[in-house]
Amino acid sequence: MNKKYYIAVAVVALLITTVGVSAIDSAGELGKNKSGDVKAKFQEKHQEMKIIMDNQDYDAWKALMEGKAIKMQEHLDKMKQNISEENFNNLVKLHDLKQAGDFEGAKELAKDLDMPGKWMKKGFNHGFKKGVRFQKDTE
Repeated sequence: MNKKYYIAVAVVALLITTVGVSAIDSAGELGKNKSGDVKAKFQEKHQEMKIIMDNQDYDAWKALMEGKAIKMQEHLDKMKQNISEENFNNLVKLHDLKQAGDFEGAKELAKDLDMPGKWMKKGFNHGFKKGVRFQKDTE
């Protein structure tokens, strides 16, 4: 097979991977807000990626991916800061209250822990992955 074929396959694979990662990244934001702002942001990101791929602009793609990697690292650092026995115990309490059907008690505890209001619909993982603070900040 010739060199052009391999390049074409690599570009298509890269495009699929990039669009997939962008879609996953944006999907979390789509659930946050039902307004047109989120949809517009998603379409903007999609258009940006399309332009990069159409122009075969590696430098623009690299800059975009590096920016996403920085955001992901910041999110990871924030998650690591929330890993503690106290936070785990709080999650267990919330889980127990929810399992017992005490949704009001669970909502009150979540409010005391500064958790977002939609955690019961999305589950604990959704809240934690969004950087929930279970301990009050002292800042």
